[in-house]
Amino acid sequence: PTSQDPSEQRRLGRYEVVGLLGEGGMGKVVEAYDPELRRRVAIKLIKSPLHRRPTALARFIAEAQITSQLGHPNIIPVYDIGMTRDGGVWFAMKKIEGHSLHSVLRDLRDGVPAVEEEWSLHRLLLAFRQVCQAVAAAHDLGVVHRDLKPANIMLGRYSEVLVLDWGVAALRDLPDAVSEVPPDRLEFEKTVVGAVIGTPGHMSPEQAAGHGELVGPTSDVWSLGAVLYELLTLEPAYEAEDPRELLHSAASSLPMNPRERAPHRNISTEMGELCLQALASDPAARFPDAGRLAKELERVLEGKERRTAAEKHLAVAEADWERYRALEAERAALLSRRAELAQTLAPWDSLEVKAELIRVDGQLKSIESERTDRFAGVLASCERAHARDPGNQLANDLLARVHYRRFEEAEALGAVQDTRFHEQRVLLYGGN
Repeated sequence: PTSQDPSEQRRLGRYEVVGLLGEGGMGKVVEAYDPELRRRVAIKLIKSPLHRRPTALARFIAEAQITSQLGHPNIIPVYDIGMTRDGGVWFAMKKIEGHSLHSVLRDLRDGVPAVEEEWSLHRLLLAFRQVCQAVAAAHDLGVVHRDLKPANIMLGRYSEVLVLDWGVAALRDLPDAVSEVPPDRLEFEKTVVGAVIGTPGHMSPEQAAGHGELVGPTSDVWSLGAVLYELLTLEPAYEAEDPRELLHSAASSLPMNPRERAPHRNISTEMGELCLQALASDPAARFPDAGRLAKELERVLEGKERRTAAEKHLAVAEADWERYRALEAERAALLSRRAELAQTLAPWDSLEVKAELIRVDGQLKSIESERTDRFAGVLASCERAHARDPGNQLANDLLARVHYRRFEEAEALGAVQDTRFHEQRVLLYGGN
């Protein structure tokens, strides 16, 4: 019968419905089998289409057309579109195996060991970078998502990252690729000026205020900032029981710095500043679009990766320096023992009598050789650290300490040239 819910139909076009994947207030997503291409797909459709306004159907069609035309690796591909027997609309898309970012963050908050092991902060940030790149592609085509949140980001089993649910996307400049959407299907856009579209806690202040004419790429940037904040801290940027209070907080003030909110998460200063800039109340103070945000995120991530690589070399340098200092203590003890032996021995004493002195001299020679090697190792590892992260302050601090110690040794020995050399290096790396 025509009143049958389309999700209960066993066939949609050529697709054989397998079962329900999920549903919301207006729509459902079902799993289906494509017998022609022999693959499983996901099909999104509107529930009870006879009771929906034409604008809702138009928005649904626009979602399918916009999503299919964006054509980005991090935006779910749409395969097909069709109508149900009772006049409803459906569209088929790639079926993804995985979890939403929302569920991953929830499990991380709950301390689920398997999820903690799989989703480090660094891996989450790499996934978020792909989200920014997907939204940047949309912005380049004049499309604003308007409902970016962890629930609309899918993390696939094979490291896929997909931005979903373009159902409330706004079309702005309408470049050629997107302007092919039939004008009658875009009529709905005129009906939402002044309406609040989005999710409290993840929609920009201008969206929350109903200023539809001000909504643009910077609005998505704010929403991305809210996603980033939750990703960094595992807590929402803004929390309140009353939605109105939540919207007011987002519009009037910045949240606590992520580094202060979650000091145990090891959030870099630059990442915290980037997140807060994206969440600025004034759109002009944010990044102009998702593309710029993606570039800044890339810069911060690359800096973190460089510092991490440099830290590995510095760990080797510190180990060499620790061993060098231990050898110093051994050398001092041996020199003291040698002095004692020298006072009790005569030049004509037999080799048997001088056996301990010979042994001490051999140890001193071996220690001096290793000290030379360890000092060279410190310099080489610090050089590698500088190669990965030029100007690394930790490397400079270590080099200043190393050369100051060598300066003291050279000065004690009266080695003028060595003293001058190490003094210059202390000034170079220590800055004073």
